[in-house]
Amino acid sequence: MFTSTRALKKRLLASIAPLPDQHQGKYFFWVDYAKGIGITFMVLGHVIRGLSRSNLLTEHHWLLGLDQWIYAFHMSLFFFLSGLFVQSSLRKSTRSLMVQRLKRMVYPYFLWSLMQGTLKIILPQQSNDSVTISNLLDIFHTPLDQFWFLYVLFLLLAIHTVCNKFIIPNTLFLGITALLTVIYVNQLPFGDWGVFYILARYILSFAAGVYLGVQKMSHLQSLKSPLLLAIALLTGAILTIGVGFGFSENQLMSYPLAACGVLMAISIAMMLVRLDRLGRLVIFGKYSLQIYLAHVLIIAAGRILVLKLFGYTDVYVHTILGLLIGIYVPLWLQEICQKYKFNYLFAWGR
Repeated sequence: MFTSTRALKKRLLASIAPLPDQHQGKYFFWVDYAKGIGITFMVLGHVIRGLSRSNLLTEHHWLLGLDQWIYAFHMSLFFFLSGLFVQSSLRKSTRSLMVQRLKRMVYPYFLWSLMQGTLKIILPQQSNDSVTISNLLDIFHTPLDQFWFLYVLFLLLAIHTVCNKFIIPNTLFLGITALLTVIYVNQLPFGDWGVFYILARYILSFAAGVYLGVQKMSHLQSLKSPLLLAIALLTGAILTIGVGFGFSENQLMSYPLAACGVLMAISIAMMLVRLDRLGRLVIFGKYSLQIYLAHVLIIAAGRILVLKLFGYTDVYVHTILGLLIGIYVPLWLQEICQKYKFNYLFAWGR
């Protein structure tokens, strides 16, 4: 049903013009691998949290520890990866950039916020959290559910573009990054707008991706496989120990732990490219936006159906099923959209 990994690679290389995300004719597949790892963890985390809110997990279940481990780094990974191609994208005109971001970020943000929020209003008994019409009207400044990522990422991209093109290239953005990071680390009060504090939390991860860039990061791929493996194991161990000791809850310590998680995921992604293994992650990464937008509704529907129709309360059945449908149903929807040339479910146009 889905495009094979090798076919997808050929199609990507054939269809992508020589843009900034290529270097000497080489497409950076490790980025899609890393996105695939990140989106898999995101879906798994939301499955676990859905089970917890449905009271299917005991207070000290080991899956809750896994959830803490995932949330210590997976969003930082997405912000870091989102920053990798930013500098090269600035070669485009500001108008072209804005049009592209409106189509690929703003449009799906409003479309899926409205769809998910409306369903929660219509079926309040089936939802783990309540949504009102007022909440829907407030999505211009207060994002719903997982859609905060698109909202904050759009703001970060806009801030960087303005700083780079119209004021002081890089310097001002670096200053803003430092200021917001200080505000977050020191928990300084700065108004009631919750988005501001989320932006302050993740701007450093985004800025690190911007300033390193995809080509500098790709130098890691030249390391020998044992060294890449050692980096992945070391950073993974530091992350796991840090989360175990509760350091991820500390504003300052959360940054080095997140950095370890990001480096771990990227090192694993680069090894997988070299070994040509788990290629399905490339597809997950390529269509991570589609999975991100649709997976919460899908895993919630799956959990409700399994509970209501079959009466299964086994958390492992729910976890495996939720992970599978949370990833593959959005891919199936994307496949249908491509087949019937309907380019408006996940973005405006191609």
